[in-house]
Amino acid sequence: MPPREQFSLVRPEVLLLDVGGVVIRTPFELHRGFEIAAGLDPGTLDWLGPHDPTGDPLWRSLLAGDITERGYWDRRVGEIAELTGDRGLTMQQYCRVAYGQDETAIVRPEALETIDLAESLGVRFAILTNDLHAFHGADWVDSISVFSRADPLIDCGRLGVLKPDPGAYAAALERLGCQPDGVLFVDDQPANVAAAREAGIPTIEFDVTDPVGSFAQVTAILREAG
Repeated sequence: MPPREQFSLVRPEVLLLDVGGVVIRTPFELHRGFEIAAGLDPGTLDWLGPHDPTGDPLWRSLLAGDITERGYWDRRVGEIAELTGDRGLTMQQYCRVAYGQDETAIVRPEALETIDLAESLGVRFAILTNDLHAFHGADWVDSISVFSRADPLIDCGRLGVLKPDPGAYAAALERLGCQPDGVLFVDDQPANVAAAREAGIPTIEFDVTDPVGSFAQVTAILREAG
């Protein structure tokens, strides 16, 4: 997290959240449920991304910029297809199984509490995410009630430019209708955080291994500004 003085200059107009890992749990946190649904032995999916970077070389390649997030998941879904014997498995099909649970098991309760707080303080809640519809499908996105609260929900996959490309942040600011320092952005990918800060947007790097602590940072800033 950057120095707090960066957040004390302007009261945030918009709380801008990433989705995967921030608003909803990571796929890694849902491994056990997927294994049961897919008929795999417990512990078969032993790659844990940010929850165990040392044990996931492919995730380290992503962090190093050697592969994209899309590339990471293309590889993992291919491996799962081999394990299950479903050679035609797609990312959307995988997500439908992994996230085929009640919304309360998918959405982080701390995210909902933080969004409630922001709105009570007159801070608008919005979303800036990569490939939400491409990974999950429009019908699933429409079924998750928290997404309908976003004003707006910006899916970079539909813009044609993905975070951390500077164009994604420029397009987001145009849609939001505010200056960079009027936004508080929260994302779990270091490259996305760095690019947002380069664009002048105050940003918190979300730690998916400590969602409670990460949202505590967000709420502290909102309360101070409020």
